[in-house]
Amino acid sequence: TVTRALERIRAGGTVVLRAGLYNERVFVGLPVTIQAYPGEAVWFDGTRPAPTWRRQGNTWETPFNLRFDHSTPGGSDNFIGPQNTMAGWPQMVFVNGRRIPQVAKAPQGDQFAIDEVAGRLVLATDPTGKDVRVTTLSQSLVVGSPDVTLRGFGVRRFANSVTTYGALYIARPRTLVENVVVEDVATTGITLDGDGSTGSGRLDRVTVRRAGMLGIHGRWADGASITNSIVTEANYERFNNVPSSAGIKIGQSRGVTIDNNRISDVRYATGIWLDEAVVGFRITRNLVTGNGDTGISCELSSSGTILSNQVVGHEQGIALLNTEKTLIANNTTGYNSRADLYLVQDWRRQAQPAPMGHDPRYPKGDSTNTWILRDNTIRNNVFGADGNQRSMFQVYVMDRNTGRAADAMNLNFAGNVFTLRKTIDNPVAFGWGNANNTTTNYDSPEAFQKAKGLPARNVSISSTEFGPGMDEARNLPVAVPLTADEAAAVGTVAGLRVIGSLTG
Repeated sequence: TVTRALERIRAGGTVVLRAGLYNERVFVGLPVTIQAYPGEAVWFDGTRPAPTWRRQGNTWETPFNLRFDHSTPGGSDNFIGPQNTMAGWPQMVFVNGRRIPQVAKAPQGDQFAIDEVAGRLVLATDPTGKDVRVTTLSQSLVVGSPDVTLRGFGVRRFANSVTTYGALYIARPRTLVENVVVEDVATTGITLDGDGSTGSGRLDRVTVRRAGMLGIHGRWADGASITNSIVTEANYERFNNVPSSAGIKIGQSRGVTIDNNRISDVRYATGIWLDEAVVGFRITRNLVTGNGDTGISCELSSSGTILSNQVVGHEQGIALLNTEKTLIANNTTGYNSRADLYLVQDWRRQAQPAPMGHDPRYPKGDSTNTWILRDNTIRNNVFGADGNQRSMFQVYVMDRNTGRAADAMNLNFAGNVFTLRKTIDNPVAFGWGNANNTTTNYDSPEAFQKAKGLPARNVSISSTEFGPGMDEARNLPVAVPLTADEAAAVGTVAGLRVIGSLTG
């Protein structure tokens, strides 16, 4: 076992895993490397084959006496909705490699149920001749030492609860996880945690797919980086989109980098979500597409950069909620039904002691993160890049609770392109918030700039000039070069070398 190998190894050594399934929970307490043997497939697998089945009427039963935690933080019901009332129960069953849904009782068709009182698992389909595997463990590896490297293996089928956090749990700094796949876990795929003072780890070339609630999670993850990775089909169990469902969600952290990843097809939730006191962040060069709620959301955060991302196919494309001092630049947005850019303030303030979200490492009232929507710069973005305006607003700004007009927020727009075509009822370029919780709507950036007495720093173009629409197969916007007049209005770019670009 890996556990036995770690008992024998010294700090700085390497454990090499040969091909196969490792059904164990491993605590890593030394600075070591754990990696797969070159060219061999290694899986930490949280399931075992089901024991003997007995037919009982129209169902089949097998003994099952394991108990898994199915609580939520503080006993809250906010996590679970009617779309899947069993989402919080982490037990899983796989039939011929396919995950099947759990119900409370009386399973039918392609379903299973667990009777904890009788100690049995009930299957509605005949298991004869099939590979039926049942979860027996809640976590794979827990990293309790700094300077650990995990490389080249897979983690799958672990019954971790909401309160357990990641099936792969990183609790110490300077941990490197690279070329690792995490799939089909009950709630969270990977957690990047820290001890509150020395920082967190780094994920590179990681794939997380079909995590039950949350793909990658971070807390006190100072200095963490997530790069060159894929997160897809998170919130597979259809938890409520708030408070915690997302592709990537980071809270109470500083200096986090999320760069050059693809986050797609998160179910009814957010792609990238920075929530609760994230300061000094960078979200760069990501493709964020087809997630159910918001593409990129920064909430109660400060001093960040959202740069060169493609954000396509959501309700809100890029959202700043109670967030300040952030640069939003060189992004391409489109097919976001409510707004491409969504800037909203609510009643919460850092100086108030009551609201959740404070980073306990810093005093309440922290001046580096006031939770006030202000002092943000929006520059050189393309809004409505579907070639056909599909959103109600391309930019929406509103203080919903504290009576500030958008004019008082010091929001600076320059060099942005708005693609306008009236294909929905009364689409607008700017929905600009007034102090009385209404908006004044402007159908073009030119109209907005004229009304506010601003220089002509943003332009609108027609969708026919921009391009024919979407490449549906790749779920990406299709564009053609600007006309000479449009290029002159936007400005000139010269002397650049383009590398690693999503858009060219």
